[in-house]
Amino acid sequence: MHNISIVKDLVYTTANNKKYYLCHGDKFDFVNDTVGRITNFFYSLLYLLEKKFNKNISKEHYVPFSERSKMRFKRHFFPKKTLHKKAFALAKEKWCDGIIIGHYHMPDHVKNHTMEYFNTGDWISSCTAVVENKKGDLELIHYK
Repeated sequence: MHNISIVKDLVYTTANNKKYYLCHGDKFDFVNDTVGRITNFFYSLLYLLEKKFNKNISKEHYVPFSERSKMRFKRHFFPKKTLHKKAFALAKEKWCDGIIIGHYHMPDHVKNHTMEYFNTGDWISSCTAVVENKKGDLELIHYK
């Protein structure tokens, strides 16, 4: 369909010849499959209960309690510094100038000496995305 294909990961080269490794980000998860399934079950259950009983959930800039709880859990058990360190190591292993991931739904942009890390965030709660400008530089944008 319109030269679009779904891939597990890829190396993207920008207009200014920088290479970025793109992947989902689940490869950095710290929980095993069983713990992940259990926490996802409770997150989903909490979200459904909140959707049923909380009228604010449909408001434009409301961040659901279930989403805030998930973010607190991730921040506590998997600090950003750990994620950044692992992501930079993978980008270096792939001979890239940086890495772009999603999965964690926490928009983020970090520069380390020669590399860049981007987390796209998400288009639902944070309304963020990573875009390439005309010069070939990547930017984390927040839609308002």
